[in-house]
Amino acid sequence: MKKRKILMLILLVSTVLLSGCGKTFLSRLFKSEHEEYAEILTAFLAAANQNDTKKIEELFAPNIRGKEFQKEVDDFLEFYNKTAKDGTWDKDDILLGVTGSQDRDLYRVMHSSIELKKDNKNYYIYMEVVTADKENSENKGIQIIDLATKKAYDDRYFLWHSKQGIYAQEKACEDYQSMLIYGNVREYYTVDRELSVDYFKNFLKRSTSYKELQNEIGEPNGELINDEFVYEITQGANEKTYITCEVLGDEIIKLEVCNEEKVIETIYEKNSEEN
Repeated sequence: MKKRKILMLILLVSTVLLSGCGKTFLSRLFKSEHEEYAEILTAFLAAANQNDTKKIEELFAPNIRGKEFQKEVDDFLEFYNKTAKDGTWDKDDILLGVTGSQDRDLYRVMHSSIELKKDNKNYYIYMEVVTADKENSENKGIQIIDLATKKAYDDRYFLWHSKQGIYAQEKACEDYQSMLIYGNVREYYTVDRELSVDYFKNFLKRSTSYKELQNEIGEPNGELINDEFVYEITQGANEKTYITCEVLGDEIIKLEVCNEEKVIETIYEKNSEEN
């Protein structure tokens, strides 16, 4: 009797795995993230080559779709048709970045850029896609597509867009601002104020609270990495100079003066003060 139950269970599992749902499960189980990403990008480019706006919309996450997004797609295709349409690319060029949970089916975000070649010209396309989000299914799908010409891509201030949507960059910085922090390009946000090194030195005499700093001078001009914020300062005639402010919780633990090429000086570091 026990053997019969085991046999029936095996037959049931086999039937499910051979069904459409089972094949999808097995395909995803054994497919690499690189292959999964390449398939989604291939599907997008195929839709773009055919001007299939409906298919493009289906590939994007539901929470991005809408009238404004449809206009973005039309503008993208107008540029794409004149430039990179039917361009060739190599799947081996994908250098995949992946973030999310250890469980691939819980939460997963993948992103990469590849080179498209068309009529002896090079273009570059970036895609960010959420392949799993159990808590918010509306978030699953392509988040960002960004196409750039070589002129835009080679610009020292070039950045891929970070906001959800579909974009084309003929030139860099047409609809965003960026800054160069000792060789690292980051998004730049304008804040109407004038700051100096002396201001930060005087502030440190009173407090090392980042909340207090924000209350006095407002939001930073950008972020270098997580918990390291950038403030533009006035120093010299034309030189672009910044203060980077590293925090731990609410405590400022390091302040450095830097320009576009290098760190100029460290004006505060918690550990060195303690030693």
